[in-house]
Amino acid sequence: MTEAQDLKSSNYNSISTILIDEYPIEKGQKRYYLQNEGMILLGIFDSVFRNKTSDQVKIFILGNAVEGLEYSPLFTFLNLSLPYGKKDIKLFKNNNILVQYAKDSEFRKEREKTFIGQISKDTPYEEYAINNKILDKNNDFIEKKKGSSIFSFGFIFQGQTFGVWNDFKEGKIYISSDYEKSSPYIYAVTTQDFKPNTLLIKSASRNRQWKFLIENYKLGLVYFENQKIKKYSGDVIRMFLTS
Repeated sequence: MTEAQDLKSSNYNSISTILIDEYPIEKGQKRYYLQNEGMILLGIFDSVFRNKTSDQVKIFILGNAVEGLEYSPLFTFLNLSLPYGKKDIKLFKNNNILVQYAKDSEFRKEREKTFIGQISKDTPYEEYAINNKILDKNNDFIEKKKGSSIFSFGFIFQGQTFGVWNDFKEGKIYISSDYEKSSPYIYAVTTQDFKPNTLLIKSASRNRQWKFLIENYKLGLVYFENQKIKKYSGDVIRMFLTS
């Protein structure tokens, strides 16, 4: 996708199908989504299909049921969500987009017979790879900030801005979508998010505010107001912990 601009100079009249595999980034990988990835993806589709109608093209985007899938750039950009309950498909955009959360019992039975299926039995990997369940989606550390919280700083990651609030009464730190826009302490986590009136954070260990956040995260004292914030903030914190 980083070379998407090069696609515009080619001719794709004979192409009617695009397939992207392993789209969502799995937890623990040192890979990150691109800034404006939703725009870039649709630009690629537009460059390839141009004026073709919906009955002339097909796009397949495949991936595992990974943590944070619903907050990936494509889902948030197109306002998509996963089907839950008994339904395994959900339609969007005048039925032009179909999201399927596959629960194929026949596939599962065949996978259970394989070597990996046998040795992963009764492990989290079986839930993930065989049963296609999203792991780590729990409500641990999900909590709304209290009125006693004091704004510390904000940060921008993948175009999203978050606020870090210290609550010395509760002994906790909260990360929220609320932040003080006039604050001089709004940090860009990557050069892609760097823009006027922001500070580019290069090392968390050399910054007092970030160091305090990381230390409290290690102590289990950092809370997030919802799952989306938990996913984005967790990616940022893990990035600093492994850098």
